[in-house]
Amino acid sequence: MKKAVLAIWAVLIALFLFVESVLASDIKISKETVKQGEFFEITIDGVFPGDFFIVKFQNRAYRSAPGVSAMSHRVVIPVNVFDTLGEAKIFLESKHEILIPQKITVIKSEFEEADRVEIIKPLSSKELKKYSQDQEVLSEIYSKSTKYPFFVTIDEPFFGYPLEKKAKISSPFGFIRKRKVGAKSEKIEKVSHGGTDLAVNTGEAVLASETGIVRLAKELVNSGNTIVIDHGYNIFSVYMHLSQVFVSGGEVVWRGDTIGLSGSTGRVTGPHLHFGMRVRDTWVDPKYFVKSFKEEK
Repeated sequence: MKKAVLAIWAVLIALFLFVESVLASDIKISKETVKQGEFFEITIDGVFPGDFFIVKFQNRAYRSAPGVSAMSHRVVIPVNVFDTLGEAKIFLESKHEILIPQKITVIKSEFEEADRVEIIKPLSSKELKKYSQDQEVLSEIYSKSTKYPFFVTIDEPFFGYPLEKKAKISSPFGFIRKRKVGAKSEKIEKVSHGGTDLAVNTGEAVLASETGIVRLAKELVNSGNTIVIDHGYNIFSVYMHLSQVFVSGGEVVWRGDTIGLSGSTGRVTGPHLHFGMRVRDTWVDPKYFVKSFKEEK
């Protein structure tokens, strides 16, 4: 009985210390409302050395990382295009779970939707096997991020344009395609476009949108020659359908470096650059990172 009482007291003291440390920390959420396809940021000041927090939002978890100092942490939280609308709770977790006093409201983004149904050629058994392997590789890449972020603030769009010249957007982020896999299939799928397609011919120089570490530079079944760059805080820029790749995995690239050439590799109908921005497990609209995309009408 005595041991049980002591155990209960130990748990209560640990919980008290955790709550005290959280309350002592200055927790700030960057905005009160956020759109589907956008992101928001949580900063936590006064974090004990060696400690970290897990932020849970929409049943997804994101780990904090040091920002301008070891005691100031940052978490970038993406909002999926299909996330539930309305008021959402945010949980901060260490050894125990505690509800952050603040909440955030998810509001609807208006995405265009295709009028016609596309018929997609089914993958062969060999392609399906390769596709499955590709997804495993990508999942592993997006589950981790460098602990050395390459930027300090993300208050405003700050990434660079991924081409030397501005190009027409042929397919915007979030565009909803209707498709059937095979002409005989009766199932119609709705798929949200996870990036922004820029209409360019084959051979145009593709630039690193921001400084980072190349995590992937190889050919994939769907996206063809693909480059993924890790910028820290679980933020990745992605470049698809390239005709040539000039970088390798593990290489550090600088903002504005030529990393490849545009093309039409993978499952596409013509040459273009598919440029995507991803925060861990979620695609977000590049216009919230690249200012010139935000200015597009």
